[in-house]
Amino acid sequence: MKTVRVVGGGPAGLAAAIFAANAGARVVVHEKNEACGVKLLATGGGRCNIGNLRPMEEWPPLFAKRGRFIVPALDHLSTERTRAWLGIIGVPTMTPDGARLYPKSQSAAQVRAALVEEALRLEATIETRSRIDRILSKGENRLRLVRNGIEMPADAVILACGGKSLPGSGSSGDGFRLARDLGHTIAPPVPGLVGLRAKAWNNDLAGLVLPAAKATFRTKGSGTVTGEGELLLTHNGVSGPAVLDLSGALARALEDNPGASRRLGIAWDAAMTIDRWRKRIIGWRKARANMRVETLLAESVPKKLARWLSARARLEENAAVGSIASARVEALAQQLGHCPLEIYATEGWDRAMVTKGGVALREIDPKTLASRLVPGLHFAGEVVDIDGPCGGYNLQWTFSSGALAGESAAE
Repeated sequence: MKTVRVVGGGPAGLAAAIFAANAGARVVVHEKNEACGVKLLATGGGRCNIGNLRPMEEWPPLFAKRGRFIVPALDHLSTERTRAWLGIIGVPTMTPDGARLYPKSQSAAQVRAALVEEALRLEATIETRSRIDRILSKGENRLRLVRNGIEMPADAVILACGGKSLPGSGSSGDGFRLARDLGHTIAPPVPGLVGLRAKAWNNDLAGLVLPAAKATFRTKGSGTVTGEGELLLTHNGVSGPAVLDLSGALARALEDNPGASRRLGIAWDAAMTIDRWRKRIIGWRKARANMRVETLLAESVPKKLARWLSARARLEENAAVGSIASARVEALAQQLGHCPLEIYATEGWDRAMVTKGGVALREIDPKTLASRLVPGLHFAGEVVDIDGPCGGYNLQWTFSSGALAGESAAE
């Protein structure tokens, strides 16, 4: 019987343990926290957005250039198969919008409890407060985990100890250190799915919500990255689905050029372009000339935001729409249809939902998630240089990669 040691007891590690044990391996999970799955409790605002029922063939483009890498894992454990599996272990699911998948209980704690119970039922050993200091490779299929100077043998090791997001849950980048010590390359980690901080921001806007906005960011290498959906205005800048999906790309740009800001374009209403706003304002000048600009804008955006955008367009306070010059019409249309925000930082690791960066994909076999450099070593979850958008995609990756790595390690 093979001994498989799993480093990390989050959703990826627990899935790896379950599937490895079910394949006949003797499994030991090493979790450095006092309990497994601490970070899982925060997913989906505590409701646990397990996955997404979007057709699997549509997933790869959502993960950008790395999309092809996820295909074998998703083929191994799709969202539908995950749903069936979770049902078997006591977590019935539901989909309120026909796409995002949640436990019927709306409780991440239930998901965690079911995963732990299933691992224990399959006789996996879970050792908490078990921080691994080093992994030693002593030839083919001869790995040793080192804890407090004591070596523990293993036929296979699965690194599933996450990235650096939400460090309060125990994510400290241990997996990157362990993989690097074994010769693996680490793509520099930056916060992903995280709010953004803007220069010259008005914190009086905090708390405002735009239900259907669009954000655009132009990168040097990947072209234009966009996000659409709800936009939340914070004390420091912007957050919400419209910016979270592109925040990792922007964080990478900030990391590559420290001290420089990056421009983000915001359409406060995704359906309204600069041209459409221009035509609307010109129409107001003809039909509603005596009305205040801010009053008219407040029909489309919150009043506080309307006042701020008018000031940014250099309109006089309480200006009537019929009195504004053509140059100011153009400036106002710009502020409404593609408002330029200078982003100088993200909200940081404490607010990030995922890590962008990790173990280089070229050094991992996507069919087994085994290391191409170290025999017997496998990877699962956030430790790998994979990150997707909001909506359950990242948690599904942790389950799918855990299942594939677990079964592959047990073979």
